[in-house]
Amino acid sequence: MNFLTRELLRHQQLYYVQARPEIRDEEYDRLLDELLRLEQRFPQYASPNSPSRRVGSDLDNAFPEREHALPVLSLDKLYREEEAAQWLQKTAAACAHPVGFTVEEKIDGASIVLYYEGGELRHALTRGNGVTGNDVSDNVRTIRQVPLHIAETDALAVRGEIYITREDFGRFNAGLEEKYANPRNLAAGTLRNLKSALAARVPLNIFVYEGFFTAGHKHRDWGGPEGPPGGNAGGDHLEVLARLRQLGFRVNPRLGFFSDDEGRRSRALRLFPEIVASPAAELENYLRRRAQERAEVAYDIDGLVIKVDDLDARQELGFTAHHPRWAMAYKFDSPQARTELLEVLVQVGRKGHAAQPGLHRHAGAGSRRPGQHLQARRRHSRRRGGAGEGRAGSFCIQAPRVLPLLRIGIDQGGSAPFLPQ
Repeated sequence: MNFLTRELLRHQQLYYVQARPEIRDEEYDRLLDELLRLEQRFPQYASPNSPSRRVGSDLDNAFPEREHALPVLSLDKLYREEEAAQWLQKTAAACAHPVGFTVEEKIDGASIVLYYEGGELRHALTRGNGVTGNDVSDNVRTIRQVPLHIAETDALAVRGEIYITREDFGRFNAGLEEKYANPRNLAAGTLRNLKSALAARVPLNIFVYEGFFTAGHKHRDWGGPEGPPGGNAGGDHLEVLARLRQLGFRVNPRLGFFSDDEGRRSRALRLFPEIVASPAAELENYLRRRAQERAEVAYDIDGLVIKVDDLDARQELGFTAHHPRWAMAYKFDSPQARTELLEVLVQVGRKGHAAQPGLHRHAGAGSRRPGQHLQARRRHSRRRGGAGEGRAGSFCIQAPRVLPLLRIGIDQGGSAPFLPQ
């Protein structure tokens, strides 16, 4: 348990703060699941600082810290369409009246919270530890899609995801001496750039997906375990998104809405004509189809987020210390294919940093050099060998395991430069 705790905390630091993850989300989740299993079996040995008791933190002491107006929680996860359908049925049954569910893309980017007062953008905070975030306002103000002024005088908090399209990432990353592994890492790293003039050069985009309006509005979309301050009741999530879009925020149009109430589906279509509105029984087919279409989207998505649409029902369902009970992340499987490692190249940049990208040939394609550094550090130390290909970001090669029986043409007596221990 101590080992798992240390490893998970180390990987949180690599992912959230340094934007240089060593393992995939699925591998991290498996480690966390194993720690949860052990803590449930042996609670007397659980650490008070266990990663299972808090959301991951991206706090960086290079930027000032500010407290969030409301807790910014993580999401619980599942990986199979039938599990998602079961969760939907169970959640609907727990609500006092019929509800609908929205389904939104889970963009693989950098989370941000925008705070407005008097119609002006006052602060932009990273998620941080869920309670406190880093103020990266200067960098966020360089994103042209972020409204600096809105026609709303009451205080407003908006959650969104900052991302880079794969095409823009490939073009921008090619000009960098030190390459980023994937678009998500570049987006997160840019938000922590100490010079906003440099951040302005990066082609960042944003979609917003949650909003909390204060007095004078019936919307209440956020809240921690005790719910949001004030008594703003009623409304639904699609109304919030429609209002945010009206104010000039960029809302992702690739939405799904599921309800057995035809009236609710018709209302969803009036708010968002481009939405896919279907009965609840169609959820599994929708999730399956969206997983198959993920490569057609211009940016990386690693899943879909299913949410209860009715805001009163959200408050009835409540929260845990880690996640809301009214939302669930459906995570896509990482596509894998067999790849042959042809050669490991040693490159030294102008600043003396050494990189060891691999030259690959993988199934159905010619040779290619991935944009990220090879992750198989101590797993393969010779030229020309087979390795499994996983995903660290769309179309970026990562080698989570080696297939030793496929090693071919290896010079047993020679030695080749490879990654240091």
